[in-house]
Amino acid sequence: MKKNAVKIEKKDSSKLSPKHDDFLQKLAQEYDSNGLNMKQAYKKLRPEVKDSTAEVEGSKLLVNPKFKAFLAEERRISSEKYDITRESVLQDLIQIDNQAKLTDNLKIRVQIAQEKLKIFGLYAPTKSEVDSKITEYKIISNIDD
Repeated sequence: MKKNAVKIEKKDSSKLSPKHDDFLQKLAQEYDSNGLNMKQAYKKLRPEVKDSTAEVEGSKLLVNPKFKAFLAEERRISSEKYDITRESVLQDLIQIDNQAKLTDNLKIRVQIAQEKLKIFGLYAPTKSEVDSKITEYKIISNIDD
């Protein structure tokens, strides 16, 4: 295992060391606050690791059931702390949408519709969004050659 890698597996999986618990809490908060970019969140907390290490270790955490449970619990705590529910966010989006209707702002209305779909897990990127991401990765990989 790499020197800076995070290992979640422990003999007593119900308890994490305070240091590890603190790292995972900060990682979960950073992940949520930066737009769900795990590589970026990992790098912010562990700037000494290579980008590739941050990407691999971050990906491992995102599929790890223990970290997923930890992330879900952190989100639950945050939503209770700030009194955020799907319904309250949806109501806010509806209010913004109503204001956008008055000004005929189609761009905002489309963004609001996408956010509503995301809330209910119904949003999937379009083919053009996926194609543009693939193109970005191809360009980046050509630079490294």
